[in-house]
Amino acid sequence: MIGTGVSSATTVTVSESGYGGAFGESDDCASAGYATVTATGTPHGPSATYTVTGEAAGECSITFSDNFNQTTSVFVNVTTSGFVIESHRH
Repeated sequence: MIGTGVSSATTVTVSESGYGGAFGESDDCASAGYATVTATGTPHGPSATYTVTGEAAGECSITFSDNFNQTTSVFVNVTTSGFVIESHRH
């Protein structure tokens, strides 16, 4: 586990083989105050990287999408001593 704050931020990489379009991102983390999600550079395929920074204890999710409305989500569990991002492949 890693702690909250910028020094403990982690990255999530979204990839889709053969895809060159933009990736979209939506989450309920920032509005709840649990974490911020920021794209590193321009989020285009075939892969994009996002930085997730824990802000306060709580649970939230991040959903990534492509131009064909295909989506994948990750679950974020932020604790005062760190946070875990659980994901799966589609």
